Amino acid sequence: MREAGLDVIMHEAPGETRSSLSVLETSRGHQFRFMLPGPPWSVMDVIAAERAIVEAAQPGGLVVISGTLPLGVLPNVVPDLCGKLQAKGCEVAVDISGPALHLLARAQGPQPDILRMNQEEADDLAGHVLPSLQASADFAQLLVRRGVAKVVVVARGPEGSVLATETERWHSRAADVPVRSKVGAGDTFVGAFLLAHARGEAWPDALRRGVAAASAAVMTEGTQLCRREDAERLVDLCPLQPI
Repeated sequence: MREAGLDVIMHEAPGETRSSLSVLETSRGHQFRFMLPGPPWSVMDVIAAERAIVEAAQPGGLVVISGTLPLGVLPNVVPDLCGKLQAKGCEVAVDISGPALHLLARAQGPQPDILRMNQEEADDLAGHVLPSLQASADFAQLLVRRGVAKVVVVARGPEGSVLATETERWHSRAADVPVRSKVGAGDTFVGAFLLAHARGEAWPDALRRGVAAASAAVMTEGTQLCRREDAERLVDLCPLQPI
């Protein structure tokens, strides 16, 4: 990260970083993930981390809040961070699950500008299975119109992802590639999607970039990242269409 010219700010956690491991069942190609909890955080740990994040954010910047909240961190830290970061002139994207996602869906406090979730998280939030691209797009746009976020993305695995704004609904299908590991595909989508957005690309084009990068990520073994050449090559193999 330093070689790329980025400022790296280290924040000490109150114990050993949590572990996660994936097991590939080779006869059928199923992948099982075991997400271990890690150390609990105190109130002071949370305050210190939140202060460090807000202080590091720059006006006009794009901040991503993603992953699993540590033990001891209450869900309201996410809308609280959204409000403080937006007050500094930042755009905020959130990719989170569980109680924090449900809290955001109530639209009762500060909200992110961009919200991304996978199919299981969307089904859980909706309270029923979203069986089709149309259903996912309907739900995503419903969240936008309820004020949950300005842009909502729902990932549907091999089907790609759908995106909704107040007036637009788009779908980009994942490229047909050999799947070696699904680890990191969602995070890769978020990175490529937001990079394209930060560079000024329109929402549908950013969606396509994200889906192409996620498709490239599943082509590599274990926790390896996507290869740039694969992500760029696959853009043309991820068809884009309005819903």
